[in-house]
Amino acid sequence: MLLKNKITVAPIVTKTDMFDQMDEKGRVEMIESSAFKLSGAPKEPTNVAFFLDHPIVELQRISIKYR
Repeated sequence: MLLKNKITVAPIVTKTDMFDQMDEKGRVEMIESSAFKLSGAPKEPTNVAFFLDHPIVELQRISIKYR
């Protein structure tokens, strides 16, 4: 079962059709309210989820320092 512990893996704004339809001001506000203040492709959180669910990865806590 994928992500048994139900952790959050998307500290960025995911670029979707809805994101593309927003005006520039709305996009900037949404990005600025995200944890990493970035936007990314939908595959990015998916790749993180698959990595974290891999049996060899046994992490209890991840500390990420950005910038």
